[in-house]
Amino acid sequence: MNSEIVLNNTNQDDTYEIKLQVGDLFDDWNSVYIAVEAYAKQQGFVANKYRKDLDSIDKFIIRYQEYVCWKFGINQTKKVEDINTHHYHNHQCNSEIIDLAPKNLKLPHTILSKIEHYTVSSYLGAGQQYDLLTKEFPEHHIKKKNLYNAISKFRGVRIHNEFDAAEMLSYLLKQRDID
Repeated sequence: MNSEIVLNNTNQDDTYEIKLQVGDLFDDWNSVYIAVEAYAKQQGFVANKYRKDLDSIDKFIIRYQEYVCWKFGINQTKKVEDINTHHYHNHQCNSEIIDLAPKNLKLPHTILSKIEHYTVSSYLGAGQQYDLLTKEFPEHHIKKKNLYNAISKFRGVRIHNEFDAAEMLSYLLKQRDID
């Protein structure tokens, strides 16, 4: 980050106040992402990447990137207000919302260890695992998408054996060539 970003040390435990302004300069897009994430966390909301324009010649060069609040587009108001001057949103901003944002939903380690046990040792399907986990951990909201991703992570790449359809097809083609 360049010196245009104002970082004020507000107390002794190394917590910084981040102020973003129009015209701030950054070294790369990663530093922009870090600054926007830190500012959003400080202000009590979650920022998501909304739009990215690439260079027309070299598609690896990013020309423009836009960040929006994760509740963007949910409520269409009839009047327009500039949040730069009023500094409030159409929803409550607090630190608890940051944990509930879809991009921050992660399964706890205890649930992941149970999923690994059910997948590797017990060979249970996703439906059975979902039923068991929701009864065993009623305090956690387990999304099926996160469960499916965890199961696929623990299953890994399956090794094809002699009963595989591709193996059988190649065997039959060899037999046809021999005859």
